[in-house]
This record gives sequence, structure tokens and C-alpha cells, in this order.
Amino acid sequence: MKRFIRYLYEYQNGKRTRNTGFVKVLEQTDTAEIQIYGRGFPVAGGRTLEIYLFYEEDGKCIGIRMGEIRGAQAAFGYKLIYTTDDVGGDGQFGKIGGMILRTGNGADAGYYGAVWDEARPVDVSRMITEDKNTDAVRKSKSNPNVPEERNSQNANSDLPPKTTKDIIYKITRQEIAGLPRKEWKLANNHFLLHGYYNYHHLVSFEKEGKCWIGVPGLYFPGEQRAAGAFGFNQFMKPSDGELDLEEYEIEDEEHFGYWCRPVGAVIRKEIKEKEDAADIDRRRKIHEGSDPSGEKSMED
Repeated sequence: MKRFIRYLYEYQNGKRTRNTGFVKVLEQTDTAEIQIYGRGFPVAGGRTLEIYLFYEEDGKCIGIRMGEIRGAQAAFGYKLIYTTDDVGGDGQFGKIGGMILRTGNGADAGYYGAVWDEARPVDVSRMITEDKNTDAVRKSKSNPNVPEERNSQNANSDLPPKTTKDIIYKITRQEIAGLPRKEWKLANNHFLLHGYYNYHHLVSFEKEGKCWIGVPGLYFPGEQRAAGAFGFNQFMKPSDGELDLEEYEIEDEEHFGYWCRPVGAVIRKEIKEKEDAADIDRRRKIHEGSDPSGEKSMED
């Protein structure tokens, strides 16, 4: 087991410039945890930060995409957990040399990196991307020989496949009070808070005699492990038309869905053709980072 802390720097023209936070790293035999603490990021309005792990090969910095931090503010916290499988096996796991956050694309992209061996100069702004997670999900959808638990519709699942349209209620975190009292503690579940902060809603529904609560997120192996660690072991993708979502409540439709766990009741609410205009405005302000009442991102 190895524990260490590294500073997070902004990179411009191949050189690191100012400090923008730090990361805490815990490496074990086949899994690792990175706690990211950012500060001073130029992400007004809640921009998206892409997360990469990187390794060096033939003098090149090669990045493996591990997901995204949506709605990041100037100061934020995030926890990334990954395994040997997430980065391509045992040999690749030992090659990981640091972490990169990228905002924007092309000439407008910004790069922020934490390098494990700080004595080695690494030009993170010249990273070549290698998206192993996206490839794994794509393979599970197209290859019938891939075990069922790799399929994004049935990850580790006793949640039945969705073949018909169900009533899915879009709820707020405050409405968790509609669950049995013993389950109110879910309102403070770190994974639920993280998903709610990013997408500003949760879901509640019933499927074949079981009641479920769902946290919005993306189907990537790294997020699957984090969801499971907090009790959300199943993944569900709604059918077309089952949920009316605003633009800021969804992303990457191919991989977007809900990490779910069984609960004692369905949180029902009156179905309306439109949400109250004031509530829509409040959610947009939270998404844009202009409403101080919005929940903070997950921190350890």
C-alpha cells in the first residue's frame, strides 16, 4: 500500500505554471483511489473537466479517460476509484504516472496535471488520448460473448431489463423524506450527493414488485465501482419518453442512465406537463454556479 500527496498544476505551452490544488493518492495491489481538491480553476458557469490517468511510452504522454467532473466550480472536490481492469491490466496499472484534468477542446483546451514523479518533466498538454473505458462499454454492447455483467443495461444486475415503459418519478433530494424513516440517511450518501450536484435530480420508480431510487450518472467502469461502494449496484437506462429532462440534467446519451438501489417505497409526486418556472430557474442557476444554495460536490 502506498499513500502520497501531489500538487496539481496548470500547464501552458508545455510548462507547468501556477498551483491549482492537490491530490491524495492511495495505491493498493489492484485498486487505487485519488481524492482531487481543486482551487482557482477558470470554470465560471460550471464547466466540465475531463479526467484522465496517464502513462508514458516512447516519450509520449498517453491519457486513459476515466470520466468527467460536471459543473465544476473554482473550488471543488472529487473522488476517483479505479482498478487494474479499468486501465488495461496489471502491467498497465503499474505504469500510471499521474492524473490530468482537461477543460475544452482543441486550441482552447486547458490542462491541469498531477505527476507522481515530480522530478520527471512531463508535458501533459501534449497528451494523446486512449479511451479504454469507452471501448469497453462499446464492446459489451456489440459482442454477445461478453459476460452479462459488462452490459451497461444490466451491470451486476438483479434489476430486470427494461422492456416496457414504466412511470419514473423525477424527484429532488429533499423528497427522500418520502421513504421510510430508516432510509432518510440516503440524503447524505456521498455518491447520491455527487450525482445530484451534477445533474440536479434523482429518480424513483417501481419495477416488478421492487421499489428503486436512482442517481444519474454515466456507465464507465470507474463510476461503476464508486457507485457499488455506496450501495448503488444496478444500472438502468430509461426508455425514450419516460423522463422529461432539461439539457443540464443529462449528458452523453449513449452512456447516461441511473445507478440504482432498492428502497422501501416509491416516492410519488403529481405528474405535471411543466415544472414550475421558478424551480426551473433555480436549477439553471445552480447549474451555472450563480445560486449559492446549490449543493457542493462530494468531498471526503
